[in-house]
Amino acid sequence: MCHSNVHPRCTLATFFWAATLVSFLPGCATANSSSGGSSGGNTPDPPINIIITPAGASVQAGGGTQVFTATVQNDEHNKGVTWSLLGSGCSGSACGTLSASSSASGAPITYTAPASVPSPATVTLTATSATNRIKAGSVIITVTAPALSITTNSLPSGEVGVVYRAALAATGGATPYTWSITSGTLPAGLSLTASTGAITGTPRQSVASSSLTFKVTDSANRMRSVTLILTITAVPASPTVTGASPNTGPADGGTAVTISGSNFRKGATVLFGMSDATSVTVVSSSSITAITPAGAAGTKVNVTINNTDGTTATLANAYAYTTGGAATNHYEYVFTDGTLYVYNLDAAGFPLVKSKSIPTSSGTRGSVACAGNSTLYISIGGDGGPQGNGGLLAYDLLRDAVLWTQNYSHGIDSHAITSDCSLIYMPDGELANSSTWYVVDAKTGNETGRIAGSQASHPHNTIVFNGHVYLGGRQSTLFQAANVSDNTVYFTSSHAADTIRPFTINAEETAAYITETNFLGFEQVDLQTGAIRFTVSVTGFSTSCSQNCPSAPSHGISMSPDEKWLYVLDSINGYVHVFDISGGVNVQPMQKYNVKLEHSLLSNESSCAYDCLGDGWLHHSFDGRYVFVGDSGDVIDTGIQSGYANPPTVVGFLPQMKNSRKEIEIDFQNGIVSDAMTNRSSIGTGAR
Repeated sequence: MCHSNVHPRCTLATFFWAATLVSFLPGCATANSSSGGSSGGNTPDPPINIIITPAGASVQAGGGTQVFTATVQNDEHNKGVTWSLLGSGCSGSACGTLSASSSASGAPITYTAPASVPSPATVTLTATSATNRIKAGSVIITVTAPALSITTNSLPSGEVGVVYRAALAATGGATPYTWSITSGTLPAGLSLTASTGAITGTPRQSVASSSLTFKVTDSANRMRSVTLILTITAVPASPTVTGASPNTGPADGGTAVTISGSNFRKGATVLFGMSDATSVTVVSSSSITAITPAGAAGTKVNVTINNTDGTTATLANAYAYTTGGAATNHYEYVFTDGTLYVYNLDAAGFPLVKSKSIPTSSGTRGSVACAGNSTLYISIGGDGGPQGNGGLLAYDLLRDAVLWTQNYSHGIDSHAITSDCSLIYMPDGELANSSTWYVVDAKTGNETGRIAGSQASHPHNTIVFNGHVYLGGRQSTLFQAANVSDNTVYFTSSHAADTIRPFTINAEETAAYITETNFLGFEQVDLQTGAIRFTVSVTGFSTSCSQNCPSAPSHGISMSPDEKWLYVLDSINGYVHVFDISGGVNVQPMQKYNVKLEHSLLSNESSCAYDCLGDGWLHHSFDGRYVFVGDSGDVIDTGIQSGYANPPTVVGFLPQMKNSRKEIEIDFQNGIVSDAMTNRSSIGTGAR
């Protein structure tokens, strides 16, 4: 029983949520007591009540999100609530994460599901009154596992006596996976590793067309199967050489040449005249790429292919040496999780020069390189939050070898490097509940500091240019810049319409062009005043999406080096929209061309550790001739060689760029790195 002038609780009731939230824990009040505030007299104040909206949710593991709000009734102090998670079938960050630990009444917070769950898990989300800690409301979140699926749709062919490697891949479900063969038999000499899905060995017999059914079983005993065809060819006949492209080059050598023919074998060598070519790569049985040696100007030489089995072929007078300096060879480096692919941008059809396995299977988030030290830097691993910590890999571009790997106690994301190759700026990761960019010594990978004053929450994208670091936060509507000299923020924009995604800047650093979440188009930021100068929507195209919908439909933006054109991605409709910005930063960009892609986006990347939806990326080649479309694979000719008389159009396809949005250009001259993208984004150079 409660008595006047006494404050004890008479009852303590605990209510559980079923499909909707339950109420509160009432207290006793008399003329001299209160539970939420005092109204005087003998009438008790109405108790604090907390209502969470929505009243429950089902969120898919692997980064699914749900926004919640808590409305606090009868709280005269307006202190809001604190949030907490408690799971069944999970614990700690394995239950998911919250964008904030407290909020005002009615303010939204975002719940992000964990990377994976073995089976549907139940998480209780509780909002507790900051005024009266025994007043709380809860809702139930059901975390579901993504559907298990096999992403491998074909197997590479092999040759008798040549080492064979292939990998089966799956997504969704609950790891670890177990692989098996349910129909058919691998050719003699090959075996399947059940724990990894790797098919390896040296085949001892030819197989014209072997049908094999593979099954993957996840840890929750869910199963999926796929039937694939494997072909193993017999030892080929003697090679033939039919041509070299290009068939001329400077006497200094250093020209990248693609040699066509038949029956080329792995390990083959190439002679130009009597001199060995370098960087020889057998792309296929009908294509070899190589770098020419030096020769005598004005002479023609034979091109000879020597297979490892002793067979040989020669094409007479196939290559001519000309006067002049060494040519620059342009390459596009494409990164899937676990493999590096290099394409020749100077040869017809953009042939694959080489591919190499690299230790990035934990996930690739960003890639940049620096010509001054001939080093490639790849951020790998988790991007913070439920994805965990990451690291940085340094790769020697001249020796094609890993230099070192650094593992960090935080996440990583899309980084950038200073032009003198000294400092790398590494964001904490788009899932990290922070605003931290780390300063990293590019020689060692050691961290030397942090950027001070950052408000760009959930650090994601980075551009370094002319002594400045530009910061894009995945959950931030503020665009910021810091000085490299003191690692302190000096610029903060006005709030954008939504959170910032890929962006670019002009060389004068007077304007930034930012794409945003849930927006088909971009905004232009005045880098002197911080104002949003223009908001530019893509016109004439739908913004609706029914499946595999991206959070940012324009997840790709690239400025031409001459700062005349801005290319903006449209993953929903499968287009790249081209805006005329030649009038300068004070003239609103005008939508001029709409380039339909030949290969659509929004499929799932293959050989992908996480964040696999193909929502795209754009960047220009250094000379402005091409635009590369990540997650599509298409290459667009900008028309610059015709003085823009010809409209931009798709002219090529890089197959592995269909499975990645991490790609950069790296150029060589005389076997030395001459230019490389220090930012993953293409920015203006001012070369008009």
